[in-house]
Amino acid sequence: MQKPNPELLDKENPEWTNEDFAKAVPFSGLPADLQTLLSSPKIIVPDAKKSSTHKPAA
Repeated sequence: MQKPNPELLDKENPEWTNEDFAKAVPFSGLPADLQTLLSSPKIIVPDAKKSSTHKPAA
Protein backbone atom coordinates (compact mmCIF):
# COMPACT_ATOMS: atom_id res chain seq x y z
CA MET A 1 0.00 0.00 0.00
CA GLN A 2 1.41 3.39 -0.91
CA LYS A 3 1.66 6.37 1.41
CA PRO A 4 -1.51 8.53 1.28
CA ASN A 5 -1.40 12.01 -0.20
CA PRO A 6 -1.69 14.41 2.79
CA GLU A 7 -3.75 16.84 0.67
CA LEU A 8 -6.39 14.17 0.14
CA LEU A 9 -6.72 13.00 3.75
CA ASP A 10 -10.22 13.22 5.17
CA LYS A 11 -10.57 12.66 8.93
CA GLU A 12 -14.32 12.01 8.63
CA ASN A 13 -13.89 9.43 5.87
CA PRO A 14 -10.34 8.01 6.02
CA GLU A 15 -8.80 5.86 3.32
CA TRP A 16 -9.76 2.19 3.64
CA THR A 17 -7.21 -0.25 5.03
CA ASN A 18 -6.82 -3.93 4.10
CA GLU A 19 -8.79 -4.73 7.28
CA ASP A 20 -11.66 -2.50 6.13
CA PHE A 21 -11.81 -4.31 2.78
CA ALA A 22 -11.73 -7.69 4.55
CA LYS A 23 -14.76 -6.72 6.68
CA ALA A 24 -16.72 -5.20 3.79
CA VAL A 25 -20.01 -6.79 2.73
CA PRO A 26 -21.20 -6.70 -0.90
CA PHE A 27 -24.51 -5.00 -1.61
CA SER A 28 -26.09 -8.40 -2.28
CA GLY A 29 -25.06 -9.45 1.23
CA LEU A 30 -27.11 -6.71 2.91
CA PRO A 31 -30.59 -7.44 4.30
CA ALA A 32 -33.33 -7.13 1.66
CA ASP A 33 -35.05 -4.20 3.41
CA LEU A 34 -31.79 -2.23 3.50
CA GLN A 35 -31.13 -3.00 -0.18
CA THR A 36 -34.60 -1.67 -1.00
CA LEU A 37 -34.06 1.46 1.07
CA LEU A 38 -30.69 2.19 -0.55
CA SER A 39 -32.04 1.49 -4.05
CA SER A 40 -35.11 3.69 -3.83
CA PRO A 41 -34.91 7.07 -5.58
CA LYS A 42 -34.40 10.03 -3.29
CA ILE A 43 -36.21 13.33 -3.68
CA ILE A 44 -34.19 16.17 -2.21
CA VAL A 45 -36.04 19.39 -1.56
CA PRO A 46 -33.74 22.17 -0.41
CA ASP A 47 -34.80 24.21 2.59
CA ALA A 48 -35.62 27.57 1.01
CA LYS A 49 -34.88 29.45 4.23
CA LYS A 50 -31.36 28.08 4.49
CA SER A 51 -30.27 27.80 0.87
CA SER A 52 -31.70 30.95 -0.71
CA THR A 53 -29.38 33.92 -0.84
CA HIS A 54 -31.41 35.62 -3.54
CA LYS A 55 -33.90 38.18 -2.34
CA PRO A 56 -37.05 38.81 -4.38
CA ALA A 57 -37.22 42.05 -6.32
CA ALA A 58 -39.29 44.75 -4.65
